[in-house]
Amino acid sequence: MQQPGISTVWKIYCDWGRYMQNHPMKTCCCALCDKPLTPKVYKHSRTYLGAPLCFPHQRMVVESKVSSYAKKLFFALKAEKLPVVLEYQTDTGIIDIAIPGKLYLEIDNIRHSDPDKAWAELCRDSRTSNNQVATLRIPDSLIRDDFRFGKAVVDLTRLYEDLEKAG
Repeated sequence: MQQPGISTVWKIYCDWGRYMQNHPMKTCCCALCDKPLTPKVYKHSRTYLGAPLCFPHQRMVVESKVSSYAKKLFFALKAEKLPVVLEYQTDTGIIDIAIPGKLYLEIDNIRHSDPDKAWAELCRDSRTSNNQVATLRIPDSLIRDDFRFGKAVVDLTRLYEDLEKAG
């Protein structure tokens, strides 16, 4: 019988090996600020948060109140070099993910099936639309499905590029 934790250690080893193969001349860096990371910090962050992060960014992600699906989408868009912000504060509330001045992304989950909450979200979206910033509502089921998630990241990247061209 395999000892507890061996699979976790193996996963870290494999992730580390894949990272070093893809980035042979570069030391491990924070995914958000490119600050160099020690191998120990890198392993811990990848294991518990899913991305290599420095301590201040680890704290930001841990203290964030957005869903794990929003965090997954945030890191995927950040990897595509989009200027996304997690938990963006607007005058009408907090947006899960934002490209300030261009696009707001809200990740919908089961709680939005409640009619009162759905109405509140719709009212908030209409107030946000007065500021000329589009809000996209993305169901968390789209993020759970790996194929659709990858397609959504590509489509959101294209949408951002189109918004940039439009000015």
